[in-house]
Amino acid sequence: MTNNTLEQKRTEKPVGKGCMGSIKDRFDTLLLAKGLRQRDLVNLTGFDKADICRIVNGKIIPPLIWKLKIAKILDVDTSVIWGDSNE
Repeated sequence: MTNNTLEQKRTEKPVGKGCMGSIKDRFDTLLLAKGLRQRDLVNLTGFDKADICRIVNGKIIPPLIWKLKIAKILDVDTSVIWGDSNE
């Protein structure tokens, strides 16, 4: 089993649009700016394809360690993607 165990994985809460647009829109913009696709994010993070899909589509909120890894790859603060303060 990988270090991404089920217990660490995620919080099943849909993420709303808010004033920053949808999570999907933010990911689309950030991935495009970096010249990446979702499959590249899968390869660079080592996370499951299904988990990346759920994260990008705002179906789940990943744990902080995952947020930090994704934000580092996209070269942004986690608040740019999730609008939070690294909770």
